[in-house]
Parts: sequence; C-alpha cells; structure tokens
Amino acid sequence: MKEIEISRTIIEQYHRKLLDCLDNDVVVVGAG
Repeated sequence: MKEIEISRTIIEQYHRKLLDCLDNDVVVVGAG
C-alpha cells in the first residue's frame, strides 16, 4: 500500500510540473 501511495504522489508532482510547463508555453505562445 505504501508503494502505491509513493508512486501516486510522484505522479501528482510530475503532473503539476507538466501543467506548469504547459501554462508557461501557453503564456509564451500567447505573448508571441
């Protein structure tokens, strides 16, 4: 069970970083 929780938190952190990158890309594209 602990392994599942750890992998889940890792996936959530990865998603947040990915969303942040996408938001930054959208801002750059919108400004361009």
